[in-house]
Amino acid sequence: MLCERHPGSAARPWLLVSFSLCFAIIAVLALPRPSLEAFQYGDSLVRIEGLVYAQRSRSVANARVRLESSEGDEVFETGVNDQGRYSFLDLRRAVYHLIATADGYETFRQTVDLTRSPTHAMVDIMMTPAGNEAAGGDPPSLTDAQAPPRASKEYQQGLKALAANKLPEAKAHFAKAVAVYPCYARAQTAASLGMISDHDLKGAETALKTAIGCDPGFTSASLKLGELYNAEVRFEESRKILEDGLRREPGSWRFHYHLGVAYFGLGAYAKAEGEFLRSESLTSPPPPDVHVKLADLYSKEKHYDQAYQEMQAYLDADPNGRFAEKIKGVMEQMRSSAAVHPAPAAAAAPESASKP
Repeated sequence: MLCERHPGSAARPWLLVSFSLCFAIIAVLALPRPSLEAFQYGDSLVRIEGLVYAQRSRSVANARVRLESSEGDEVFETGVNDQGRYSFLDLRRAVYHLIATADGYETFRQTVDLTRSPTHAMVDIMMTPAGNEAAGGDPPSLTDAQAPPRASKEYQQGLKALAANKLPEAKAHFAKAVAVYPCYARAQTAASLGMISDHDLKGAETALKTAIGCDPGFTSASLKLGELYNAEVRFEESRKILEDGLRREPGSWRFHYHLGVAYFGLGAYAKAEGEFLRSESLTSPPPPDVHVKLADLYSKEKHYDQAYQEMQAYLDADPNGRFAEKIKGVMEQMRSSAAVHPAPAAAAAPESASKP
């Protein structure tokens, strides 16, 4: 790992700087890892494919998927197969708008940047039933309709207080909501966040377990519990809860990301890499911190050139990010120690000679 001291590390002092120990834990189906060509952003054609699915089912069979270039000069449209999968082949590297429609569902829209993409991009599409807007942007919960009016009112007041940055007031309302109806999965999840901010991790774990027990399909609670277990270095428990959540919400990049964190903590580096890359493919642009985790993983496996590429990808994505200065320093030490051999920058064109 980049932050641990290893035998013989004196020859590579940059190994003393650790990503996995120094960086905060953030949010991620096993996708075969792209080859190294994925990081050589040339002029080759690319393809994009994925699964169109709904929250409670594996696929949406009547979906239509449309791909429009950002300039508006290219438009492609296709349906899905019996498994709900779509694909577009032989695309030029450009920024596209991905639009999916289906009877009974809201229109899905996402911008997909293929200019810096592997030759094979995966983008799964989760469709939302028409008129189904879950409070707080979370997936629907079975316990929402079962909650008494008083509990629902307290929860809504908590959301308003949270939006107004009145955190103590929000926590009080969420606590009242679960006191009225303990099996209110959404409110239990919201209450757990307040407990985490107060460093009551045991209370947060209990609240999240209650939410999952009341509604196993409310994946927000599973995701938060997985994050909590990762933060507490309880990686095996995290793996179990995140794998179950991922079966219920297969297109979530956050589940893949956090499952990658759990696998990394367990030393299952090949599985961790697959989850991080899958997470990266499911959202555009991918969160810069995915590059940090991949750099940490490749360094752990002594694949220093790939680690260096991921560090550069992080800087390209977030040049002023919270890890930028640390990464710049590590990259410089990697170059000076000859641990990596980055491709030289293209030479500037010579200026025309001036006339005597």
